[in-house]
Amino acid sequence: MKTFDEAVEYMYSTIPQTRKTKFPAHLGLLRMKRIMELLGNPQNKLRIIHIAGTSGKGSTATFVSSLLSAHGKKTGLHVKPHFVDIRERLQINGQMIAKKSFVAILQSVRDALKHLETARYGSATYFEILVAIAYVWFYEERVDYAVIETGVGGLFDGTNVVERTDKVCLLTKIGLDHTSVLGKTTKAIAAQKTGIIYAKNVVFSCDQSPTVQAVFTRAAQKNKASLSFVTNPTSYNTIQVSPLGTFFRYMLSDSYVQYALKTIGYYQAQNASLALAGVEYVSKRDAWTFSHKTAQNIFAHTTIPGRFETINYKKKLLILDSAHNPQKMKAFVQTLSKVYQNKKITYCIAVKNDKNSKIMLRYCLINAQHIVLTEFAFETMDIPQISSSANDLYLKISDEMKSICIKEPNQKKALEKAIALSSDIVVVTGSMYLLAAIKRLLLH
Repeated sequence: MKTFDEAVEYMYSTIPQTRKTKFPAHLGLLRMKRIMELLGNPQNKLRIIHIAGTSGKGSTATFVSSLLSAHGKKTGLHVKPHFVDIRERLQINGQMIAKKSFVAILQSVRDALKHLETARYGSATYFEILVAIAYVWFYEERVDYAVIETGVGGLFDGTNVVERTDKVCLLTKIGLDHTSVLGKTTKAIAAQKTGIIYAKNVVFSCDQSPTVQAVFTRAAQKNKASLSFVTNPTSYNTIQVSPLGTFFRYMLSDSYVQYALKTIGYYQAQNASLALAGVEYVSKRDAWTFSHKTAQNIFAHTTIPGRFETINYKKKLLILDSAHNPQKMKAFVQTLSKVYQNKKITYCIAVKNDKNSKIMLRYCLINAQHIVLTEFAFETMDIPQISSSANDLYLKISDEMKSICIKEPNQKKALEKAIALSSDIVVVTGSMYLLAAIKRLLLH
């Protein structure tokens, strides 16, 4: 394997195809631990900030990474999925891993995998290999901190192989998602997410329901971990959103500091506050000075791909947001309606086939001028990603609202139809994978 293209082709060959290999649960965690053992356990030689939750993981991870980098810390960031380039998942101080480095480290991981007892553990998957590359690269580059976003869940997630007592865990908002593997209730899902908490870890969480709070509290007590909740209005408050960004106050060292985020969304104030709490703690623990002025400056310039991302396209405002479950869609549409109160919204939407698309569409219909229903199929991500068909989505819309809906399976045509129908704003949403497809179209 000598070229980046060859490396990517190899990665495609490791994508799991069956339900059992997509989420192998305990076996998957055992396999990942064995893989890391074969690589010398680099993950246990890093200072880790580990992030799990249903909504806001990627945003929170990006905020944490940006804050640490702005304070002069060499910071690794692992996020998922990617939009265009697989290397988006692996960054140090905002820069993707070089193609040459990706190939070299993948080769070293492959060499280690020759010693994996596949008869006992099964074969390594796409996600597991990328996580292994991240940990190896971050260790080789001697990062000061590694910020790690989980994939699905927490307990059996491929990232969950860090056993250091000084790991910091951030638990974002919990809701119903991936219910086929994580459980049918928020209580069950919360229990899966707390699987990232190891003995004596320090844990921060945001506003949660009483049920979820109780699960988190029990998990922290069981592991003798410290748990703090970063909540509105005690830790942060006075949230305002506008087309310019999100504005809020955060309690820092017994006084409130005003923050302005470039990203838009009430929920982003929650994510940013959770990030601030984690980084503020780390600065005290590791004896370096946290500067709220530095934090204010970096937040004012930090953008997060696919989160209320705005693009001017063919004289229309195009908004790309990855709201891919009912909880995220509700929050996104509420913010959209608040920020653009007098604007007409045309949606271009596709929804993964295991999501509750009926409820998601119901939220979109609240402020829709038109909805163009489309679809996607990705064979080149962590697992094959298939959307509901445009026709299936159409059948989930009430008869009285069908007149504003159009079916267009072709993504390019769907976007063009949305642009043509729109009076003001076109929103592309429903799935990260639709955004990935649209972003690729916009690049060509």
